[in-house]
Amino acid sequence: MVLRKKHDQLSFLHCYHHCLLIWAWLLVLRTSGCVDAYFGCGCNAAIHVLMYSYYLLAALGVRCAWKRYLTVAQMAQFVACAAHSLVVLATPGACPASLPLTQLWVMLNMLFLFGRFYQKQYAISGASARQKAA
Repeated sequence: MVLRKKHDQLSFLHCYHHCLLIWAWLLVLRTSGCVDAYFGCGCNAAIHVLMYSYYLLAALGVRCAWKRYLTVAQMAQFVACAAHSLVVLATPGACPASLPLTQLWVMLNMLFLFGRFYQKQYAISGASARQKAA
């Protein structure tokens, strides 16, 4: 985005999301040895395969009707990872508590921010599209 001078795509959500995840993964690496720490990584990798598939199709000029569902899938990922962190917290000795607590905090942050993004991007535009159609 920066190299293509698409500065309008650099939102607070984008920068915060990536800076926060760098910090969170440093914590995972420092407290390695906990297999449960990688659940979120697997979920995130799956979502990124979908996202970059969308970006490739968009770059090739293919119109994708499923763009908004990527955001829904990301939010589902955050819910799944938050639930996973609660399970890990409830399992004695599974991981140092700092890992699932951090994951829960990150997932709640992301769910809130992506929820606001979704509402601004799709809910409002959906309402105005319905008004235009009426």
